[in-house]
Amino acid sequence: MSTEALMATLNASDDLVANLTNAYATKVGGAGQRMAEAVALHLDDYGQFKKAATSSRFVRGVVKSMASELLAPTADLIRTSAQYSMGSLASLPNADQIGRVSVLAMEKVAEANYMALAGEMGKVVKGFEATLKRDITALFTNPKPTSITMDLLASSSNKLQAQATTILNTSVASVQREIHATALDAMPGEPMAIYMGPSAGARPFCKVLDGRVIKRKQFSQLDNHQKGARDFGTFCGGWNCRHRLLPVSASYVKRHKLRPINKATISKANRAAGGA
Repeated sequence: MSTEALMATLNASDDLVANLTNAYATKVGGAGQRMAEAVALHLDDYGQFKKAATSSRFVRGVVKSMASELLAPTADLIRTSAQYSMGSLASLPNADQIGRVSVLAMEKVAEANYMALAGEMGKVVKGFEATLKRDITALFTNPKPTSITMDLLASSSNKLQAQATTILNTSVASVQREIHATALDAMPGEPMAIYMGPSAGARPFCKVLDGRVIKRKQFSQLDNHQKGARDFGTFCGGWNCRHRLLPVSASYVKRHKLRPINKATISKANRAAGGA
C-alpha cells in the first residue's frame, strides 16, 4: 500500500497527460506536409526552385506559418495539464496533509511555463529557418528530382515537429512538477517528496532515485546533466522525463517505511547522469 496508491494516482495523471500530448501530435501532424507543399509551389516544371524561393523573406513567411500552427494549441494544453495536476494532488492518499494550491498560483505556473515554451520554440524555429533556407539554396544550385526534393523538405519539417512535441511534453511535465512543488512548499515542517515514475526506459539517474524520498533542500544537490533542463525540481531527469516528485508527509514516510536518500544516493545518481 505504501507506494501502490501513489503510483496509481501517478498513472491516472499520466494517462490524462498522454491524451493531451497525443491530441497535440494529431493537431499538428500535417503541419510539415503543408509546409513542404507551400514550398513546392515554387518549383518549376523541371523540378527546380525559382529564384524567389531562396529569398529570406519567402523562407521566413513559410516557417512563420508553420510555427504558428505548432504553437497555437499549446497554451490550452498547458493550462489543462495544470488542472490535471491539481486533481492528482487531491487524489493522493495523504492529500489531507499536503499544502493546498490556489487557482491563482496554478494560473501563474501555467503562464510561466507557456512563456518558457514559447521561448524554446522560438529558438528551434529560428534554427529551422536557417536550415530550410540553406536546403532550398542548395537545391536551387543543384536540382534533384521533385520526389527527392519533397522527401527532403518533409524530413526536415518532421524534425521540427518532433522537436516541438518534445518541448511540449517537457513543458507539460514541468507544469505538473511545479504545481506539486508549490504544494510541497506549503506543507508544514520539512517538505519532502517521493520520486516516482515508469521504470521502462528510465534514465540511469532516475533509476537510482526511483521510489526514494527526497527532501526539498536536497533538490539543488541533484544534477541530471541535461543541458537546458538541469533544474531537478522542474525537470527531474531532464527532457521528456516522466518521473514526478509527489509530496508526502513525514508521518506518511514513517508509517510506510519509505527510504529517504542520503549523500551516497545523491553522488550515485549524479555519477549515473554523467555516465560515470
